[in-house]
Amino acid sequence: SGESFRLPSKITTVAGICRSFDENLYKYYVLPGRQNAVRLIDLLKDVRKVVKEDSTPRLYFGKIIRSYTPVKKPTDHNIRMTELACAPGGRDFYLKVEQGISRSKGMNDDIRERYVLMWGDVGTSGIGLCIEGLNWGEFALLPTQYHYLLDT
Repeated sequence: SGESFRLPSKITTVAGICRSFDENLYKYYVLPGRQNAVRLIDLLKDVRKVVKEDSTPRLYFGKIIRSYTPVKKPTDHNIRMTELACAPGGRDFYLKVEQGISRSKGMNDDIRERYVLMWGDVGTSGIGLCIEGLNWGEFALLPTQYHYLLDT
């Protein structure tokens, strides 16, 4: 019909989406388990709007409140707890990933106010919600120069 649009992009990691995020936001992607290409801006789901478990993997983003390991001398296999801003009235929302993988992505005890993108499903964690058990390519920190695109 004469309309033009960007063809689906093939990205193998979430970090690939974070690079040139401003350009990628309006590109089309076919995510695992999906049949049709959808614009990235329409695929991203803010964890502040998640109020219950969802077993369908999706592409989420969240703003980091704090990140820590609950043990004094963590090893690479200990879990890093990264607390994300959650839905109003929600108890809490955490990203739980092994310390070694988190460290390789630049996540540490001093990280705050940054956005993280992650591919996974939402489960429960104590009285709140979480995304856990992600592997190396399934989450990434968004470069700070792109934060304005997600700030609402």
